[in-house]
Amino acid sequence: MMAQRRWIRAADDDAAWRFVAGFVEQRGYAPTLHDIAQAIGRSKSAVFLCLRRLEARGVIRRVARLAQAIELVVAPVVPRAPDGAPLWVVPIGVGAAGADAVFHGGDDV
Repeated sequence: MMAQRRWIRAADDDAAWRFVAGFVEQRGYAPTLHDIAQAIGRSKSAVFLCLRRLEARGVIRRVARLAQAIELVVAPVVPRAPDGAPLWVVPIGVGAAGADAVFHGGDDV
């Protein structure tokens, strides 16, 4: 059970990291906790913990007490649409094999 929780946390962290990177690339500013939570299908408190873990790993930097103050230190690989736009991965439910996902273009989120 603990290994499964660690795997889910790592998957959430990576999904949040990729989402932030694509969001910043497309819009020019960082997303809110609400934006990230909606995109990866988790609560804002879970996203807050994801961001803390990403900051501890050294891949992002945040400014305390400022909304949308997320800076990418290390950029993840962001999947791209044929037109070059970043794709967002949005969980739509959990099936027997794990989390199912659907890809959306950046403007759909």
